[in-house]
Amino acid sequence: IWYIEYLFECTNNHEQRYLMMISIELKDGSFIVRKIGQNPSMLTIKGFDFDKYKKILEQINAYEDYKKADLSNADHFFVGAYAYLRRIFEKLILFYLGDTKLEDKHMDTKINFIKDKFDPRIRGLLKNLYGILSKSIHELDEDESKEYYIYLKTVIDMQLEYMNTEKEKEKQSKMLGEILNKISRLIQ
Repeated sequence: IWYIEYLFECTNNHEQRYLMMISIELKDGSFIVRKIGQNPSMLTIKGFDFDKYKKILEQINAYEDYKKADLSNADHFFVGAYAYLRRIFEKLILFYLGDTKLEDKHMDTKINFIKDKFDPRIRGLLKNLYGILSKSIHELDEDESKEYYIYLKTVIDMQLEYMNTEKEKEKQSKMLGEILNKISRLIQ
């Protein structure tokens, strides 16, 4: 196994440097090249904003999956990115099901049971979304997965945004209720 370090400089700004470490292995007459690491990381370079939905994603135990989906996509592991999106979607379903036990454990049944918890704009897309996420892992090639990733992630982001908005509405309603009760007591 050979190890190689590459140091790149930005052609526009020579102060920006990029270091990559790879290994090369000769195995059964073929070379296997692996990227071991890089500095700065893809996370730093791409400037991902994972914290926007962090609280909700942690609540459904999908924060790491969300990060890995985008990082896999950025690293050109498009089918892998789909796998993480599917995990996020499944965790959303489980979150909404809570302790509910359904006799029929098929995903279509689960989706039908909890679809009212989803953003109205995407409720009609849920069955198709799950089908696409499942099928694409096995049947789409990397180029097709690359092309469709952003659309599928957008649907998940729409739901996460909806969840954020609903929480804010609940906070506002609670606050307004408390204020109105206080005012009502004052004028009685």
